[in-house]
Amino acid sequence: MATGRPIYGYVDTAYGRRPLADVHRDVDRWRRWYPATGIFLDRAATDAAELPWFRRLVAFIRRRGPNVVVLNPGSYPHPGYAQLADAMVTFEGTYLDHRRAAVPDWVRELPAAKFWHLVYDTPEDEMRSVLEHAAAANVGVVYVTDRSGANPWDGLPAYFAAEASAWAG
Repeated sequence: MATGRPIYGYVDTAYGRRPLADVHRDVDRWRRWYPATGIFLDRAATDAAELPWFRRLVAFIRRRGPNVVVLNPGSYPHPGYAQLADAMVTFEGTYLDHRRAAVPDWVRELPAAKFWHLVYDTPEDEMRSVLEHAAAANVGVVYVTDRSGANPWDGLPAYFAAEASAWAG
């Protein structure tokens, strides 16, 4: 908070299969232990069948705080999820898969800030094309990295300064 940047608490939802009481406990821990401004719900479901589970969870988060909710299904979910979340990670994968990702029509009816893409295993010479493709897909937040493996998010890409400059410009 001192930096003026949001802090998101990470909570795994196991695609809506974790007991809600366990997920609620994780949310409450973030609220007690850290100055989290939002909750990042990882492994969110994508189909309509789990929407009631996620509605209950998001209502709980908004009642208890922090109130910002980011869902990470990693792909485009049923459009009902867009009504629940402040933002959604609608792509998480390699740059090769990103180039082939289709964007549903309903996405263009919403603000770009609602959509985030996380793209890994991206060579530096492809970084700008990933940013351009994301912008054309109505994506407001993009993180691109050259890292790969089991956890490509555990460090910054070699070209981080160039990426930040390209996206800001």
